[in-house]
Amino acid sequence: MYRNHILNSLTNDDFSQLTHVFQPQLALNSKKVTGVEILTRWQHTNNTYISPLEFIKVAEDENLIWKIDLFAVESALNFIDKTNIKTSINLSIKTLENKMFENIFSSVLEKYKNIKKSLIAIEITETVEAIDIKLIQKHLTFLKNLGIRIFLDDFSIDFSNLFALSSYPISGIKVDKSILKLLNTPNGNKILFSFFDFLKKLELDIIFEGVEKSSELYFLMQSQIQNVYIQGFYISEPLNQKELINFMNIY
Repeated sequence: MYRNHILNSLTNDDFSQLTHVFQPQLALNSKKVTGVEILTRWQHTNNTYISPLEFIKVAEDENLIWKIDLFAVESALNFIDKTNIKTSINLSIKTLENKMFENIFSSVLEKYKNIKKSLIAIEITETVEAIDIKLIQKHLTFLKNLGIRIFLDDFSIDFSNLFALSSYPISGIKVDKSILKLLNTPNGNKILFSFFDFLKKLELDIIFEGVEKSSELYFLMQSQIQNVYIQGFYISEPLNQKELINFMNIY
């Protein structure tokens, strides 16, 4: 619907309609906010937003997603510089396959020399199939060597996720929200506890996204997985910076 508008804006480096919001992430054991995820929004008019599903697909199809991703990186680094809050940033596989990635990322990072790299987390989003595995590995290793943490986004038990888990320098995983939909379905709880056992053996940081109900939170509290974090509308919807600071004053 907005394809031509999206292409025109990105081709001309016009990011005036792009904004960012932040969704809090809480440590399950302490119930304290330990970080946020930065999310890109495209406000076409005062009352109309272009769906991320649409503008991300168009940008990936045309190999322009790196512009959206790097704009988010700069916004995130600026936010970290001001707040000292750990921030997760989504990067498309397409961006990680850009041969100029290290130079582009370094040029943005150069503007924020004093921030702790440990406050930056990258979430790999596999909305398209990876083509150049070795190049992705090289770029992720570059990020990890800087002290940046790497998370595998939308994780579930399928070949693509397991291959990425075994191939990339992963610090943690973000469990797909569909996993929690198994709760209280026939055999669903058994499957979930088996999944929890699998996660324990990974010894990675685990983020459960899409937590929307108290029953889901209570069930996760029984998981006995170390280093678990939760994110979702039950905790908070995505917030602008002012709303986020107010939210964090409560937590």
